[in-house]
Order: sequence, then structure tokens, then C-alpha cells
Amino acid sequence: MNILLVLGITWFATSLSAQNTGVVTEKISLLNCEPSYVPQLLSPAEGTNRSFVTGMPVGIRSAKPIDSDMAIVAIGTPDAIAELKARLQLLDIRPKKLRLHARILHTITGPDGILEVQTRSEVTFTSYNNTHTFLEIPDWSRTLTLMVVPRINGDDSVSIAVEM
Repeated sequence: MNILLVLGITWFATSLSAQNTGVVTEKISLLNCEPSYVPQLLSPAEGTNRSFVTGMPVGIRSAKPIDSDMAIVAIGTPDAIAELKARLQLLDIRPKKLRLHARILHTITGPDGILEVQTRSEVTFTSYNNTHTFLEIPDWSRTLTLMVVPRINGDDSVSIAVEM
């Protein structure tokens, strides 16, 4: 029984060392994308569209984000690390900046049926594409708090989601 145990440990150690051949460690720097978001971006939730290449490349054993250095330390085969770099290059883009002007309007229908529009409050602000921006807008006797998410569409039009 002792002989089998020794053989088993020897085989296990040999197989581990064989698996580690060709494995390298590399620090990959990012410019815009926060490193801690990368695992979420490369591993989408169940039920999402998987018609494009997603997930970590085969051969990556570990990808540890280091936000303080704006980098990811990857352990894997050289080919897998090259593929990871290519995918990160697609994700690591600077978001577009937008300057938006918002108005809160008050409409009144007069006794003659004519619609009158009054501006109650205005604000100009800067935000980034697909980034939540919180605004506090004074409106007569209260302050409205809005969460605004601007999105630049493929045709360069802008869609805006607003929550109060």
C-alpha cells in the first residue's frame, strides 16, 4: 500500500510539472478600462448573446486585476496571453464625452386653449457615454435628483435614460 501511495504522488507531481511547461506570467497595462471590471466583461451572465467570442481565452489560468496599477497580471500560455491582450485592446477604449443641456418645462393651458410653456429650471452638464451621472436641479420649492445615462448610438444620435 505504501508503494502505491508513493507512485501516486510521483505521478501527480510529474503531471503537474508537465502541465506547467510553457506557462508564463505577464502584466498587461490598461489605459481606460478599470481592471476589476474585466472579468465581468469577459464572462457575461447566463442568457446573454453568445454569438461572439466571449470569456477568457483557453490557456489562461489566472487573470488578477490590480486597480492601483491599472493592470492585469495574467498567467497562461503565450498564445492565450496574446489572445487576452487582443480582447483587452477592444475593451480598453476611452469613453466619449458629452455636453448636455437639460430644461424642466412647465406647461399651462390658458382659458383660450392656447398652450403656454415656461422654463422652470436649466442645467448644462458633462457626462461620458454609458456612464451614470447624478444631477441635482433646483425646481421652485424643492430639489430634483436625477440619474442620467446618455448613450451615443451608432448613427451618432444620443439616447438618454433619466430616472428620478
